Amino acid sequence: MGIPGEEKAVENVNLGYDGPMGPLMHAIGEHNEIYITQSVAWLEALTGGMCEVANKYAVSAPGAGEDPTDGPLLLIARERSECLKRACCAPQNGQFIDLFQAEPGWTAHKIKDYMARPGFKIPSEPNELMANPPILSMERPGCCEGNNCLICPSVMDMCTDRMTLHQGYVPGDPGNVENGGAPLLYMKQTPGLGGAMLAPEVRVMSAADPTGAQGVPLTITGPMFFGGCSEFCMDSPFVAKASDGSIVGEVRKMRPANCTELATECCTDSDRFKITFNPQAQPEDRAAMLSTAFLADLMYFENDISCCRYNEDGFACNIVNCYFMGCLCPCAVKIPIGNKSG
Repeated sequence: MGIPGEEKAVENVNLGYDGPMGPLMHAIGEHNEIYITQSVAWLEALTGGMCEVANKYAVSAPGAGEDPTDGPLLLIARERSECLKRACCAPQNGQFIDLFQAEPGWTAHKIKDYMARPGFKIPSEPNELMANPPILSMERPGCCEGNNCLICPSVMDMCTDRMTLHQGYVPGDPGNVENGGAPLLYMKQTPGLGGAMLAPEVRVMSAADPTGAQGVPLTITGPMFFGGCSEFCMDSPFVAKASDGSIVGEVRKMRPANCTELATECCTDSDRFKITFNPQAQPEDRAAMLSTAFLADLMYFENDISCCRYNEDGFACNIVNCYFMGCLCPCAVKIPIGNKSG
């Protein structure tokens, strides 16, 4: 299955490669630039986050028009998690993100319109997933699945976030999976005391060496300043480097390109990412950067401190978040309103 007009390119990329990353390579083909767009959850926005819905994402090739994210649809991703845990613990709740290959002929704009509708259906029940399994699944244990310190700043190792990339469908609960897809890669947030002092960092380990004892093949490092109102005017780049220091690619949280996207950014949790691959990047590197984009969204942008807020003390505007030793420190401007008596 592929995108019309690109069958030859996809075939050339996968010539002689039939490994566990084969389905992903068949999906993304020769594209060295792809986009991830999170579906707008209007029910969640209208209820002020009281009704947490499962996240949905469209992964697309570059578009030819003004909107670069509106290209041929390559993949669809859907969060699989328990409703009660989302309501109580989001975004630190445990979850799977299942990755499905897209049907031919769809564009990202078309699928985003459908995904925003409450009735849009992607396989989520065990019997549906067994009949129509995802090509890859990402497992992220949350604070309800043994990673109890996930709500704390990632100063020490016990407070760090992590994600495992599996082949195919994975049954069970995050952190306690049953017999399912074999682990392919491990992504782990680096604690502040473990080396990530002035910038967020995610280390990627292979299935053969999940602890990185034999070296870390890929490290993805973000900026020191990001989030808050700065999201409206600047991108947030996360650079992927191999163990020899060479740049493998980049995961970039994109700023709004127009007034519509600005309003969406202000009122919802919908985010957009651009992933750029080095043409020589291996399938494992591409899979790691794709997985890290989802993990970064959950760690830093779903959990972002509100840009603006108002209470009895006045109005506060968070200009930007400063990362230091695993902590996100808001740099805010406070404007007192009225006189506080008593």
